[in-house]
Amino acid sequence: FNSSSYGGFPYFFLSKYPFNGGESAEEKFWKDFFDRNITYKGKDIWQSQAEFMIKIVRTVDKYSSTLGYEILNQPTVFDKSQYAKIGKYNTFIAQQLRNHTSKFIIFDFACNSACSDIEFSNQSLLKPLGVDNVIFAPHRFGKPYTDMFTFLENLSSNWGGIPIVLGEWARTDQAEMMNYICELQAAGIGWAFWSWNYQEHGEVGVPLNNIN
Repeated sequence: FNSSSYGGFPYFFLSKYPFNGGESAEEKFWKDFFDRNITYKGKDIWQSQAEFMIKIVRTVDKYSSTLGYEILNQPTVFDKSQYAKIGKYNTFIAQQLRNHTSKFIIFDFACNSACSDIEFSNQSLLKPLGVDNVIFAPHRFGKPYTDMFTFLENLSSNWGGIPIVLGEWARTDQAEMMNYICELQAAGIGWAFWSWNYQEHGEVGVPLNNIN
């Protein structure tokens, strides 16, 4: 938990967490986040995020280039009980946004080494409730294998057939990247590559323009 980058959140929400406090500080932050136990000037962090995102919606919703809004990139869990809390959080943010836009509302999967990211009973709790026009955009970085997206297709079916778009993926081996694309095509899943500037991120060693 690198406080110098503020974890993507404004510094005033992180003042009580140790600077460069590592995983213990990160775990404490996410526990407080999912419990709505972080406040600033009388507002909890969920409400503050919703109001911030609504300002963004009011600014860019009129543009055709704006396709939708992602609630939170790759939330981190440290306990299986937190999946249900993320579902409540996703529902809260999505309902707040839906009052101001009809465009896609996008939610991500949740993961941590302590909790499997492909355990159906966990991930099935994440979908925002009472909101239409939503997209599930998980991230998968593992090696490709046959029918690797069946799990995601089953989640979509469980949620009434909502669209799946792979929000991030990448491989360092050209053959693996080609196999990954074949699996995406076979499943009919749209995708976005993790980093188009592959030279900046050494772990993404193969640019897409080498795939044919």
